[in-house]
Parts: sequence; structure tokens; C-alpha cells
Amino acid sequence: MERTIFISSTYEDLRSHRSKVWDLLQQYKANIRGMELFGARTGSSLKTCVAEYELSDIYIGIIGMCYGCIDAESGKSYTTLEYEAAYNKRKQILFFLIDEKDSKIPPIFVDVGERRDKLDSFKKLVKERHTVATFADEEDLVANVKLSLDKLLDQNVDTPQYSDKTERSSEIITKFLLMPKAYSGKSVDMKVRITGDPFPASKLVCNHFNLTYGATVGVNITIEEPPIDRFTNYLFIEQEKYEGITIEKEQTYYIKAVLKFTESLIDSFKARFVREEHVRYYVPSTNTFLIDTGYQSMLFPKDEKMVYEPEGTIIVLLHDVMPPKK
Repeated sequence: MERTIFISSTYEDLRSHRSKVWDLLQQYKANIRGMELFGARTGSSLKTCVAEYELSDIYIGIIGMCYGCIDAESGKSYTTLEYEAAYNKRKQILFFLIDEKDSKIPPIFVDVGERRDKLDSFKKLVKERHTVATFADEEDLVANVKLSLDKLLDQNVDTPQYSDKTERSSEIITKFLLMPKAYSGKSVDMKVRITGDPFPASKLVCNHFNLTYGATVGVNITIEEPPIDRFTNYLFIEQEKYEGITIEKEQTYYIKAVLKFTESLIDSFKARFVREEHVRYYVPSTNTFLIDTGYQSMLFPKDEKMVYEPEGTIIVLLHDVMPPKK
């Protein structure tokens, strides 16, 4: 049975994004609906869009940095009204929010003032109600829409296996280490082993990577595939993702993750909610640091290692857990 999929977003700022998603959706056995079929937005076209959506099965919401055209009667944007109609009709909803730190948006398409306040409120509501994915550009958006739609429709036949993506992921990570700002927000496939217990992400991590403080978990990992040196040992998981999976220490997982970068240095990845006092000592024999308050002070020198400080911080943000490769 063919599904009907409705694409909802502002138009001028996301024209190319919508076009790429439209092309992707034509690969599915689905009827595609959206403003491309209705022309410029007016009061009558809004009614047309809502009426069309009420006949649709799946709502795909794409939110950028514009609140969009506002309906004079309700004071809400057309995109908001389309979403409310979808939510009230209990449609299947997929949401994709632009990454406000890593995307490249012309200033003309960035709302400020009251319109920005309304947009932020809309985004907050969406994140409270739904699991959302972020995107930095058209390529990321298409990849995330495909991943979410395949899972929703259970159409995994044409989905590349993890093993087919290892080389691509290695190439992206290599470029990311050379040009982290340019490649921040890109998604990769990894095989990781969990090496520590979950911990609350620090306020610094959340502020710099646009995550929700108090609703983000970190965990130490070892990246087994693709083979890569000089990379991060931290995986961060947002609340919606964390509540839907089980993460166990010393277990291996195949994941899709997002590479993130900030120019700021972050000293503490773990949030602490009780006072702690520690001293750090360098252990030459193991080339590691040891944190304790006891007898180590008599055995090891304090911080006598030559350290080359990084000029930024990178993390890996979980997007999804995938089945093991066959």
C-alpha cells in the first residue's frame, strides 16, 4: 500500500533542501505532497496544504532559521499550523532541525527579535514531543530522512550495509581532522566499544555543542572501525536516543554518529553535582595520568609530562544504533 508523505517547511530558505528530499522520496512507493504542488503561499494555499496533509500518512517537518509566513488570524506560522494539524490528527511525524552552529545560512534567512522568539518556542515544543535529527546541509538532511524513513517504513532492502560505508566514514573522519569546521555536522558509521559507565555531560560540552544540559549523557568509547588515530574517546547521547537504547560497558555497537567541533577548549566532559577534590599525577611507566589524593604523591611526580594543548574540541554525537554488519 502506497503511503502519502507531506513535506512541511519554510520555502525560500530551504528551497534546495526540499528539492533534495523530494528527489529522495521519489525512490519510495509513496505519493509526495507539498507546497511545490500548490504555488506561492496565501490564505487559500494554507487551507489547501492543511487539507492535503489531512489526507497524508506521514509528516516530514524541516525547520531552519526562519519562522516563516504568519497567518493573520492565529498569529502562527503556516509551518506551525501544518504541524499542529498533523499532531492533532495523530499522523506519523518525522522532524529535522537545522544545526544552528554548523550550518551555513545566509543572514537574510536568519530571523531575529519576535520572530526568532516564536521560532525558538516552536523548536522547543517539537523537541519535547518528538525525537528529532539535526542537519548541517542538504546532504546530511537527505541521509537522515532516508535513515528515519527506512526505519518507519521497514524498507531496509536498499539500505547499504554497515560494511559498505567503512571506507567512506574513514575518509570523512580524515578530512574532519584536517578541516573540522568544514566537516562538523557530517554523519559517519562506526563500530565502537563502550569502555566506561555513562556520565552526565558537562555544561561546557552542552553549551558548545548545542545540546541540552541535564538531558545529555556521555560515555567513554574505543573506536574499532574505521581504524583512525588521534580521535575522540567520547560519545554523547541525547535524552531521546538514550531512553530508546541499552548501553552496556564492554559491549560493541554499530552506530551512526555525527561529528562535532568547537574552537573552544573543554577541560571537563563530565558534569559533577557534588564537591570533589583530587590531585593529578603522571605515571611515566604507563604514560598515563593518575588522579587520587593518597600515596601517589610519594611515588610519582606531579604533571611533569610535555603536553601540546589542542586548539579545539571534537566529540561524537550518537544518531542511531544499527544492526551488526553481516
